[in-house]
Amino acid sequence: QTLFLEQSKSWISEVQVKAPWIKAVHVEYPARQIALADKLFTHVHEHCAPNNRHLCNPDLLISIPEPIDPITTWKIIMIDAPTGYDDRQPGRMAAMYSAAKYITDKLLFGEDNSIDVFVHDCDREIEDKWSSSLFCSYNMIASEGRMRRYRITTEHVSAAVKRNTSCQ
Repeated sequence: QTLFLEQSKSWISEVQVKAPWIKAVHVEYPARQIALADKLFTHVHEHCAPNNRHLCNPDLLISIPEPIDPITTWKIIMIDAPTGYDDRQPGRMAAMYSAAKYITDKLLFGEDNSIDVFVHDCDREIEDKWSSSLFCSYNMIASEGRMRRYRITTEHVSAAVKRNTSCQ
């Protein structure tokens, strides 16, 4: 099953007409955070080890709508939203932060042993810096153009929690 978490209600409407088998739900992203990206990054990087990441900056977590089954484990996460090309856009920090928390929770307390994350537009400073920090550069298994692929494993998450660090 594929699920899109989308900021644009018009995109969802258009897709549901053209491809009704695609499931898409509307989510609100924190507004205009690109201007705060460096400050948020410093806070997350210095104070948010994996075992307290969910408590560290709740303002960065995306509120996932109820119809999504909380038991489902997503094996692949694609981060290509929300828009983030200028300071008027929300940027992808919340999407990456929420994905990192989801992965940590699922791999520590679930039955799965890995989750792959694809991050688009890694040629941009924010996507580059945040994805490398939250998903760890050494977990990158592929990079092509502006796309990166990370494979996060149970072993990585467990070791990071024991060390109370992210990517060291």
